[in-house]
Amino acid sequence: MTIGDRELASIIDWLGGKFKEDSADDLKARRALAKVLRHGPLDLGLRCMMADVIDPDIRDILSLWLVFKRPPGRTKSIDDRNVAAVIWHRIQAGDQKEAAYQHAVDTLGVSLRTAKEHYKAWEKLFTEHGSKLKGLTRIED
Repeated sequence: MTIGDRELASIIDWLGGKFKEDSADDLKARRALAKVLRHGPLDLGLRCMMADVIDPDIRDILSLWLVFKRPPGRTKSIDDRNVAAVIWHRIQAGDQKEAAYQHAVDTLGVSLRTAKEHYKAWEKLFTEHGSKLKGLTRIED
């Protein structure tokens, strides 16, 4: 799957810092970049631009670099993806859902309600992509 010239130009503008955060153009460019990262092919020029905004040695040259921000407020005390992954692995191993929920309760110290909520939130993604994306269903020990 390839992206069009307009999408590529939008990504380049985004990497160049030309869009206001959360603007329509910003979101469109982010979606286009996600699409090309997921489905490729990744243009060499785009790959080099991404490397430039990541490389800490180029910060003196560029006025822009890639930073990951957490939303303001308290951090989560429970990793909902990890809870869901534990349940998903138990179901893949042949456990019934209720037994998998109980395993999460016993091993992770979460409530049954929390285990069910977290699995429900991640179930569709795990079902569609879990077997292909090992990092998605990775379990932290």
